[in-house]
Amino acid sequence: MRVRVKICGFSEPEALEAAVQSGVDAVGFVLDPSPRQLSFEVAASLMAGVPSDVDTVVVMGRPDLREILQVRERLAPSWIQVMADALPPLAERSGLRLIPAFEDGADLSERVARYRSETDEERPLFLVDGPRPGSGVLAQWDRVLEAVGDARLMLAGGIRADNVADAIERVKPYAVDLSSGVERERGIKDPTMIKEFMAAVRAAEAAQ
Repeated sequence: MRVRVKICGFSEPEALEAAVQSGVDAVGFVLDPSPRQLSFEVAASLMAGVPSDVDTVVVMGRPDLREILQVRERLAPSWIQVMADALPPLAERSGLRLIPAFEDGADLSERVARYRSETDEERPLFLVDGPRPGSGVLAQWDRVLEAVGDARLMLAGGIRADNVADAIERVKPYAVDLSSGVERERGIKDPTMIKEFMAAVRAAEAAQ
């Protein structure tokens, strides 16, 4: 079972290089206010070193359409990640490669169902984070499973090397996404932790 990996919140080229060399599928750069927030200039500099076979994702939180279009024009990422409740209307997001993100909560199934009823994708890709995105708090995996159905799930929220095998076995996500799980301090990625995480994912895949 192939599980894709996105590591988000890079701020230094050394950790970014370690992720690429370890076989990560996507790397994320945060423009939303957070300890990992980058300027356009720093994001562009880091993204310039990402090879073409690794997706780049710009994380924006709750932008308006003008801001989304500005990011597409200035940074040309593979994907732009926004909170699902901030998505532009369907007619306005034609041609945009957006990853909707949901925070976990008691009404997760209702929010996901509402989104799926509004999209024309048969198996949409979306992310489910913990109840406080960016905090490293786990989502309730049973609730996530109930909510996502046959969609392509990117599971986030507290994923680390010591629990990713359990996440893969129980949730069977299309991809896993993490940030704090490979940080030696808030906002600073650790190349060794990245390599250990990727090894844990590959071992979990082999066990499926």
